Amino acid sequence: VAPTGWEFGQVSQGGTADYVIDTPLSAQAKLGVTLTWYAHDTNDFSGSDAGEDPAFGSFDNLDLRIYLASLVGGIWEPTTLVAQSNSLYNSTEELDFALPTAGDYILQVADGGYLWNFTGDTATPFGLAWTVSVPEPAGLGLLMMAAAGIIVQRRRERIDPSL
Repeated sequence: VAPTGWEFGQVSQGGTADYVIDTPLSAQAKLGVTLTWYAHDTNDFSGSDAGEDPAFGSFDNLDLRIYLASLVGGIWEPTTLVAQSNSLYNSTEELDFALPTAGDYILQVADGGYLWNFTGDTATPFGLAWTVSVPEPAGLGLLMMAAAGIIVQRRRERIDPSL
């Protein structure tokens, strides 16, 4: 996948869904990833007691993992776990961090099992969005320009003290 994108996907119970960013990313590039999904709940809005009788369907525990990846025999494989978000009773996982090393990365959505499942669901749909931004050296460049300006000014003052 591209370094920035989104996906509406689905993961089976106990399974994983992998998204390979196969454009090599630089060390210290900032990766932001958000995973979200719904609890499968229903509510009967008919009759005189409309909305008073919710039915809890299922609520899955999805986890978000980021791996450094290697191409092994033509297949991308996760090699080193870099970061993970794995809270239990939430429907959103989020990561935002600087990548530790340059390379290719896998975004992995993992099904950690249903917290409850009264409907017999076997898969969970989810939304996944990610972006990679490379830190700009603008701050360093401005600092160097300011230092050069100070040096030039001091040299002028040495040559002509009236400045």
